[in-house]
Order: sequence, then structure tokens, then C-alpha cells
Amino acid sequence: MYESMHNHTVISDGLQSHLEVLESAHEAGFKVIAFTDHDVFPDDAIMGQLKGYDGPVTWTLGIELSCGLPTELGGTDEGNLHVLGYFCDPQNSQLREYLAKLGSSRIVRLGRQVKHIQSLGFDLTVEDCLAVAGIGAPGSHHVVTALKLKPANLNRIDVLRSEFEAASKTDTDLARDYAVMMDRGPVQYPYALFMKGSSFKPMPEDTLGSGMVDFDDAVRLIRGAGGIAVLAHWYFHEDQFPRAALSTVISDGRIDGIETAVYNRQIGTADYSAQHQYLAALAARLGCATVIGIDGHYPDDFQVFLDSGLAGSTVGQFQALIDRFKPALIIGNL
Repeated sequence: MYESMHNHTVISDGLQSHLEVLESAHEAGFKVIAFTDHDVFPDDAIMGQLKGYDGPVTWTLGIELSCGLPTELGGTDEGNLHVLGYFCDPQNSQLREYLAKLGSSRIVRLGRQVKHIQSLGFDLTVEDCLAVAGIGAPGSHHVVTALKLKPANLNRIDVLRSEFEAASKTDTDLARDYAVMMDRGPVQYPYALFMKGSSFKPMPEDTLGSGMVDFDDAVRLIRGAGGIAVLAHWYFHEDQFPRAALSTVISDGRIDGIETAVYNRQIGTADYSAQHQYLAALAARLGCATVIGIDGHYPDDFQVFLDSGLAGSTVGQFQALIDRFKPALIIGNL
């Protein structure tokens, strides 16, 4: 019945294999699933497993592509975004070349992240993070997961939270950021404290560096591979990508669609309902395609999404994309 156009597996930063995600989806009452791993497509062995799947869930293959901001907002020098690509040809040479560059850049970034985190008094190594990542490309989620495996690091997070709280009492900007962090809950503490360039203890060079293209080039790569490009969870980046700029990007046809909502256990206690409503209204006004997805990483994210009340709004969105864009290449079990 329900659909999720945004899901991750062990080949990026999810905890389940593709077949396990399909099983979890079926148990939760989901009929359609899009696999959208970060900057990677399944290898031949996994594709063989998927093609052999004869269960009741319809699956399609997508990707969540890392890129910089639009050029007018600073491009790759000022932060990074995620753009979902649906119906892409995974064998497209230009897209494959970009993914290879991003894979190399992730290893470089991991070293920078660990060095920064060590400088803040944490016990963490690159090897710790790679062990958590397993076969997946190492990402920030793996870094945070590895960090939290050591009790001393949890204590250090609380110390930094206390420092942030004290500093927020004399700085209005920090007070706003601290309030947002506390609203989002403990799951998001590491990101607000030290995992991003905008954190309390800013992460140096926290983007994917020279391997990353800007927003418009990422959209061109997706479209060039026969796909449609959808801006993922924009509201996570609203401080860098303001509403006026988003409206311009949509009006100018620089993106095919927007993801109006995601919900999973990593959201914590944050309430993004106002942003969800804004994006739905903006898309309706500008005639933009929309998707809603779990952005799932954990087995219980399907149930968390059901409890959010968003699931009913997902029905029919997959077919709506097909009807609207009539993609030439659809990989899945349709």
C-alpha cells in the first residue's frame, strides 16, 4: 500500500541488505521501494539477487548523489546537498566517473573528520570507522556510530554539549543553534556539536572536496543518465539554501522535483511539519513534482515512518513520476 522513495542499504550507510529492506518493507505494509544509496549503485552480485526477488514489493533503483550548493550560493566551497536520481542508467560513463571520484574523496574526507574529532579529545581512528562501514562507502553516519561505541566518547559529547549551552547564554546566534540541537534530540548532538562546517566546533573541509560538482552539474549528470533529479530533504540545508533561492531553482527548471518530507529514527524529536507543509505548498504553486520517503537506515524506520502519519501521503507517487516524466529506462521488478 505505502511507498518510500528514499531508502539506504549496507552498501552506503544503511544496516540492511537490499533483500532485507524489501522484507522489512513488506512486513510494514509498503508496496513500493526505491533504493537510493549514497553515491553508489549495487554491484552485479546484488543486482542478481534483486532480479531474483519474487516477493510482493515493487522496487526501483535510484541513487542519492552528493553535490555542492548552486553556484550562486557558493557551490562546493560553501557546503553540500543531496540530490536523488531516479531511473538513471547505472552504466552511464559520466555518472560512473563521478561516482568513482566521490568514492576516493570519501576516504580523504574520513581522514579529515577523524583528525578533527581527535583534536576535540575523542578516542577514534579511521580503522574504527571503516569497521563500522563494512562494505559501505564510509560516511558521517559511520563516523558517529563508531564514536558512540566507546563510553568515554559519550561523556565527551556531553561535555561539549555543556560548553555549547554555556556559550549560548551570551551569543544570540549560538542560542538559536543550541535550541535547534536540543529540539532535535541526542541523535543529532554530534552533528550540531562537531560534524559539520556550521557546528559549534566546526568541521574543517567537511564537504567531499575536489571530487564534488555543484548542484546544477549534479542535476545534469542525473538527466544525462536518463534520470530525473529530485532535491532531497532541503530543509536540512535551509540556512545555506534559503527559500527565495529554492523558488528560483524550481521556477527556472533546474530541478525536476523536491522531496517534501522524510521521517526516520534519526530525526529524533525534531518537528519539521511546518517545512513539510511549506514544500508541499511551494510544489503545488510552481507545478513541481514531489516525493516522500523514509530516508531509511534502520530496520525499524518503516514503523517509525508509519507512526509519523506521513505514510498515507505516499500512495501513488511512484506511478505519478512515471506518468509525468515517462522515463526511458526503469530498473526494477515492474
